[in-house]
Amino acid sequence: DWGRRTYMTPATSKPNEKLLVHELMNGSLDVILYQESKATTQDPRLHHRMTRLTRNRLIKPLRPDATDPVLADIRDIPKVCQSIQDEWKSDKAATSLNRLTAFNLSRCLRSRLEAHIAGKTHPRAIDILLTGCEVSLWLPGQVCFFF
Repeated sequence: DWGRRTYMTPATSKPNEKLLVHELMNGSLDVILYQESKATTQDPRLHHRMTRLTRNRLIKPLRPDATDPVLADIRDIPKVCQSIQDEWKSDKAATSLNRLTAFNLSRCLRSRLEAHIAGKTHPRAIDILLTGCEVSLWLPGQVCFFF
């Protein structure tokens, strides 16, 4: 919320006014974590859920501006594909976020399937929610095709 100080309006509605407000950007931005589901719990401390953008070996610096960004992206495709392939090799397994994400997703899927078998979930419950925006919907579409 950008307006609490400017417009003197509360950052949340009356039912949610007890939610913890985290101030960011030297107090110019208020962030409130809200979770509808009671099925899981999340760490209420915002700094535990944030990704450090500086001094983070997993965040690569932005490249210099290109005169033709589309052509630059197309030229990067082989290098990016090779990088993804390399991350799955055993010598880089310990530092691969793709591999770690796949491991955690497989654990969640297994747990969910076991809950279905045990009858602990509603038969029409949502198991996986695939999202994307515009052109990036291709990947979720491919995943759905295999299910």
